[in-house]
Amino acid sequence: MVVIGIIGLLAVATGMLYSFFRRREERRFWQTALLIGISIGVVRALLASLGWYTVEHTGGPRQVPGFVLAMSALPEAALLPHSRVSAAPPVFYVQMSALLIGSSAVVVALVAAVARMGRK
Repeated sequence: MVVIGIIGLLAVATGMLYSFFRRREERRFWQTALLIGISIGVVRALLASLGWYTVEHTGGPRQVPGFVLAMSALPEAALLPHSRVSAAPPVFYVQMSALLIGSSAVVVALVAAVARMGRK
């Protein structure tokens, strides 16, 4: 049930981005796309890092909201080569954040490119 809600929320967000870029003028089109993508990536990176840290350094009921926040890094965090049993080193958070920011910017740029092609 939660997965269906998340997929629906992602579809609505993608549709909103598409309609926003369809109405956007040519002036500063790509700058706006990159700004939105980087902003989304920074928010994802902050929430995922906070959640990951919470899961690794707390116990009990505090891990539940931490796990929910850490799930915002799921597709990209699975690509990182860290398999360990101890707490994540600080470089892990930097790598995860860079990956989340970059992938979010690319996805928003792809949505903008599709919207721009559909406008012509």
